[in-house]
Amino acid sequence: MSIDELENNRREIKKITIEIIDNVKKRMDLAKKIGDIKQRYGLSIIDNEKERELRSSIMDYSNKIGLDPNFASRLLNLLIDESRRLQSKDEESITPTQIFVKSKELERSGKKIIHLEIGEPDLDPPIIVGKALNEAIEKKRYRYTEAAGIIELRDAIAKRLGVEYKDVIITPGGRFGVYLAISLLSYGDEIIVIDPSWPAYKDCARLRGVSVRTIKSKEDDWSINLDNLKDAINSNTKMIVLNYPNNPTGKILDEESMNGIVELARRYRITILSDEVYSYYAFKEYKSIASYDDVDYILISSFSKAYSMTGFRVGFVVSNNTSYLKRMIKHQSIALTSVAEPMQYAALKALEGDHKVYSSIMKKRLDYLAERLGAMQLSFYKPDGGMYIFAKSRKEDFNSLKFASSLLEKGVAVTPGVAFGEYNNYIRISACNDEAMLKEGLDILEESLR
Repeated sequence: MSIDELENNRREIKKITIEIIDNVKKRMDLAKKIGDIKQRYGLSIIDNEKERELRSSIMDYSNKIGLDPNFASRLLNLLIDESRRLQSKDEESITPTQIFVKSKELERSGKKIIHLEIGEPDLDPPIIVGKALNEAIEKKRYRYTEAAGIIELRDAIAKRLGVEYKDVIITPGGRFGVYLAISLLSYGDEIIVIDPSWPAYKDCARLRGVSVRTIKSKEDDWSINLDNLKDAINSNTKMIVLNYPNNPTGKILDEESMNGIVELARRYRITILSDEVYSYYAFKEYKSIASYDDVDYILISSFSKAYSMTGFRVGFVVSNNTSYLKRMIKHQSIALTSVAEPMQYAALKALEGDHKVYSSIMKKRLDYLAERLGAMQLSFYKPDGGMYIFAKSRKEDFNSLKFASSLLEKGVAVTPGVAFGEYNNYIRISACNDEAMLKEGLDILEESLR
């Protein structure tokens, strides 16, 4: 090939690239028009059936012209994500943390706020935790550690889960573990999230440029239709996110459903990301993803809920995939070196405590919440675990965001259902206060619902 031919090809590439950008602009303009029509008629932004039809057509055409279908699918994911963004209303998404921040601002101004919005138990950590923290300082255990964490803590966690210490990474809370796991994926890859869901999964994915496909669990009992899950899988699906006991519903999947999800993941070579932070608050039989050894998994958990150690920022990741572990350790090493050594020793000592005490207290509080809420204009699934009730208003014109804002002005913070997906007629209520405080907050809630 001569220099002239090289330059001619470059000019042709430039021309084609400009044509691509021009067509992308036309596509985005059409997406906006479609979004306007959807909003006018109150239709959902996401139409899974139409997206499946489009994907099938693109895959067929890619095969016809000899284009790598995986590349075509990733490119399509980017276009679909941009269309969804353009079609969404120009409203800032809301998260439980944002509600908490707003309530704290009101408290600083002198207003009393009853916190029914945040998953932070008002209970104290085990006494031995404080002693271990002091002992760590006395013994000068306040240096850098391995990025993966101290061996003693990793080994103690591993023995509880029936894995090896090398399969465990200590992280600054469970949230960073979620971020590390999703950061394994590439731009245009896709994850499946089951709604209602904690917003961090979608937030981390979008930050990474990973596409999110959601399926809804059944509102009567929050169970999963495995056929819907199977239909959502495509060639770019790399991860299925599970969170049980679920935040916000408290649902625990039955073993048959879990086995079905694992079988789908195995068949299509998909990794399961299982957020098991609330497993310590399971009130019925619970099966961890770590009990499955024939599917790639990443398990997330932390000491925040189990031992009321939210501010200690100690969580952990467990995986049976060595490549994943190496990449996550490298990422953590680059991002923050390691979790603070004293906090790791405090967490190690916490494992000697009895987390069932906390679970028993939370169960009693949730029972009280269920009794009170059952007498209000709300319906809900009585949770199998966790520390929340996800309650649905029976009012047709109920707006969860407006209601939560109005209730906050009256001194009670709850999380609007829209924080967890398309659940505008729901609110999440936390059981992380003592019964007297819960009663006071529920009295105000009941009055506001009339």
